[in-house]
Amino acid sequence: MVIALYAPPVGMTPQDVRCLDRLGKFDGRSFAAAVLHLAVQDALTVRVLVAWTYQLVQRDGAVLDYKGRQLCVALFAAGTPLDLHSRNHQILQSARKKLSTGVMKKSGAMYASNTRLWVIGLLITFVSVAVSILNAQELEVAGFMLVWMTLWSIGYAALSNMILSAIRGSSE
Repeated sequence: MVIALYAPPVGMTPQDVRCLDRLGKFDGRSFAAAVLHLAVQDALTVRVLVAWTYQLVQRDGAVLDYKGRQLCVALFAAGTPLDLHSRNHQILQSARKKLSTGVMKKSGAMYASNTRLWVIGLLITFVSVAVSILNAQELEVAGFMLVWMTLWSIGYAALSNMILSAIRGSSE
């Protein structure tokens, strides 16, 4: 039995929250969250056939939002019940793809593309390096400092990335 200890923010479903938490990546757990959310809303029942073999059975009368209805239609297009078995992978993949498209459209609006700012910063860097080299009294010293600071910056970025990954990994 799964007991949720929190609820997603108003207007967001569990798969939306998972996608947002994963920085816009829709994965298998996002899909599982959507299917379990349908079960919580009484749109389907999850039956255990034998150990690690499950079956989804559609239920009538559930009040679902648009995404929930679309997922139910995609899951039960071939009828109910749906065995969660490799022979039904095309149905499951189709439902996952339809759901991920909608979730990605919604979550994509939550992220700003910084490409323009990144390109401006890169141009400023190249101009600064060019001016530094052209105005250097001793070209060898300027070249050494340029290489040293580049390697230092790459090392600092890699170390920062490792620390951030470790923090994110420990929070899951």
